Amino acid sequence: MPGGILRVTGDPHNYGRVYVSLCRNGEQYKTSVAHMVLLAFVGSCPEGMEGCHSDGNAGNDQLVNLRWDTHIANVQDAIRHGTHGRRRRVAS
Repeated sequence: MPGGILRVTGDPHNYGRVYVSLCRNGEQYKTSVAHMVLLAFVGSCPEGMEGCHSDGNAGNDQLVNLRWDTHIANVQDAIRHGTHGRRRRVAS
């Protein structure tokens, strides 16, 4: 049966990323909206690359904000935007 219900899931542990659960033949798949947008409009993820949000907002899944890039570039973006998981050390 074509079509169906698209379920969007939110989780505070996802750092603002938006995921959808898709179901086909009774099997469920969870993927990020960013990944789906990149697949649909840019193409498959090149080897060694991952989806990156240029503005540092993991919930902004507009195509103009997304790109395939290296993990290192993604971490550098997060550091630049202050969204990296590491906390700054405070001198005691």
